[in-house]
Parts: sequence; structure tokens; C-alpha cells
Amino acid sequence: MNTLVTAVLDWLLLPARDVHPMVTLALIALVTSVGMLIIFRFTSNQRGIARAKAQVVSQVMAIRLFKDDPWITVKCLGRALHANLGYLRHSLVPIAVMILPVALLLIHLDSWFTGRPFRVDEKTCVSVRFRPSSAGTLPSISLLPARDAGFLSETPPLRIPSLREINWRIRLLTEGFHSLDFEMNSRSFSKQLVVGDGVQRITSSRPGSGFPGALLYPGETPLPEDLGIEAITVDYPPRPCSLLGVSMAWWMAFFLMTLVFAFLLKKPMGVVA
Repeated sequence: MNTLVTAVLDWLLLPARDVHPMVTLALIALVTSVGMLIIFRFTSNQRGIARAKAQVVSQVMAIRLFKDDPWITVKCLGRALHANLGYLRHSLVPIAVMILPVALLLIHLDSWFTGRPFRVDEKTCVSVRFRPSSAGTLPSISLLPARDAGFLSETPPLRIPSLREINWRIRLLTEGFHSLDFEMNSRSFSKQLVVGDGVQRITSSRPGSGFPGALLYPGETPLPEDLGIEAITVDYPPRPCSLLGVSMAWWMAFFLMTLVFAFLLKKPMGVVA
């Protein structure tokens, strides 16, 4: 599933790589809103939701009309609460249907909008972290020279047994998709490195074997288990994100835009929500 979603997003976002990231994010939010409204319309009890909303409105109006009668006000509040519970009950099915695909979409969008590609001549840290069984006995591992002259390793490996890590500092030399190639015990493995501009998929970590890592970092296949490596990590610069001049996390801007689009489109699409 991760491979399929990654391939689809790569294909869909290819034309948008030179567009401003917030424009791309807004387009994705628009498409997501339309998809969520379609799911909501066909998986929810639209008549029940409309009836519950009408009951809430009628009870609020009754409270305003009989505001001088405490007993009627209390009864109207109780009926409004009961109608709200009915509204939530009718909404449970579409929420259950949408929660998994939305969560999967957010995980994949994280690779596009949390960090940005490196610029030429920037520097970063590359870390290889081993599993707990390797603490205190870190193996000998080498970061091989770049095959395409895309980067230069500026430091020898820094071994930190207490953290189960071996680190290198590298400098980026040319734009493109490069490969960080490692060699350990006559075995070779690699980590992708992206240098460039615009909106591109980047993966900060290539995880070791296991379901959580494969789910959270879908951009690269997990490392073989017998390597004993927990993750290979590259410190990408964060991508700045602001909506209407307010700085915020990309996922917060995405949710806000999705809610706005859904609110604007629900009536034209005939959705009661």
C-alpha cells in the first residue's frame, strides 16, 4: 500500500515541483476536501443528520423565545444535547471510513512538506544508529565517496557508543538525487540524498526492518534486519510554512485549508454535515 501511494503522489506532484509549496498544499487540501465530502455523503445518514441539525436549531430558538422560563430553558438544553448526540452517532461511520486513508495521506505528505531539499554547498550530519544489542561494540563502517561527486565527506566517522551512533558531516556539491553508500562487513547499503529546489519528496530516515519504520518512513525500503541497524538518518532543513502570514506546521495549515474548502463545497455538492 505504501509503495502504491508513494508512486501515485510522485506522479501527481511531479508538475507541482516548481510551484510554491503552499499552492501545492492548497491544491491537495482541495482534492482531499472533495474526496472527504463524497465519502461523507454516501456513508452517512444524511436524513438523520439533517433532522438532528434542525432539532438543535429549533431548541436554540426555543431557548431565546422562552429565556425567562428556567424550566423550559433546561428542557430545551437537554433536547439540544440529545440531538447533538444523534448527530455524532450518524457521523461515526464516515469518520471511521475516512480516518485510515487520511492518516496514510498525512504520513506520505510529511515526506513532501516537513523538510526541504538541500541547497548546493550546504552541510549536514549523516547518522547510522544501531540496535540496542550493538551498544558498546559498534562495528566498523565506511561512508564511501560519492559516485557522482554529489557530496563530500568532511569528517572521519564520529563513533558515539552511548548513543549507538556513528556520524559523518558532509557538504553537498551538486543538485540531483544522490546515494549515500555505506560498507560494513563486506556488505553494501545506501540512503537517498536530495539536493535541489522546489517541492520534492525527501525521506529523513531509512529505517531498519519492522512495521513502524516502514509505515512512518515510506519513501525508502527498510534495511535488512541482519545488519543490526535501527536507522540511517539525514538532517534535512525544515521547510518554513505560513498561512495568511502566520507561521505554523504544514499539517495544521493543511487541516485548516481542508476545513475551509469542505465548508465552502458542502452545499454545492449537496452534503449535509
